Amino acid sequence: MIRSIFPTVWLAISSFGAAFSLILSAWFLSVSWLLAGLCSLVTLVVLLKSGQLKANGFFLVSRVTLIGTLVFSALIIAMDQSAAATVVVLLQLASWLLYEFWYSPLKRPEKSRFKIGEKLPDLTFTQMDGQTYSTAESDLSQLLLFYRGNWCGVCMAQVRQIADEYHKFSGKKVEILLISNQPIEEVKRLSRVYPGVKRFLVDEHGSEIKRLGLVHRWATPIHEAVIKGFPRDSVLPTVIAIDSRSRILYADFTEEYRIRPEPEAFLRVFAAA
Repeated sequence: MIRSIFPTVWLAISSFGAAFSLILSAWFLSVSWLLAGLCSLVTLVVLLKSGQLKANGFFLVSRVTLIGTLVFSALIIAMDQSAAATVVVLLQLASWLLYEFWYSPLKRPEKSRFKIGEKLPDLTFTQMDGQTYSTAESDLSQLLLFYRGNWCGVCMAQVRQIADEYHKFSGKKVEILLISNQPIEEVKRLSRVYPGVKRFLVDEHGSEIKRLGLVHRWATPIHEAVIKGFPRDSVLPTVIAIDSRSRILYADFTEEYRIRPEPEAFLRVFAAA
């Protein structure tokens, strides 16, 4: 449950810290409060704009922001002008350290790992029109990309990269399946952003995700679950490539949610199959 609460609390701290600190910096003409405000503002922008970066770009940006927060903390402590400003920036530093070493790493059960050459079981999902879709229906190779939801900026960056390269997969007779357990209305909203992608699928009750061992407990930020109705549990970001006989050609089980494989990796796999 703490994992679900952490992003919400961090966003609240960043929003309040930026506004409060910048107002006080203007009122008192304080360099310490100005640095604390800028630190919180940069964090807020990085968190809210993560989906506009490349899937792996956010990893680098977040690392740079962590280093910047360390520098800001050292400067404010060295100035020794305001204990309250020091607390604000140290809260940001603590949040970034928790994010880096506790929130970002993913612990996967052994059940969720598949071996190359194994046959993937037939999976059934719901399409946007309410009809069911089974992976056994297709006589093409398939790329199954499990993403956490519209609320996940890194996932949205990965989906965007796949959509940009979609024509290359079609040319290799590969069907792309983008799968989540989020509400179907959110899936429809995402499909309108990328109309060229044909298969946005939903695991409505999470049964197939659970069957594959891909359930990520308490992964959804609590404000997204309460306000927008996203399910509390999400899916571990995973990519599986199978041939026309459902034989696994490639599988990526990232253990750091900010790092995702590039589309070129999948294209090479299908080209070699």
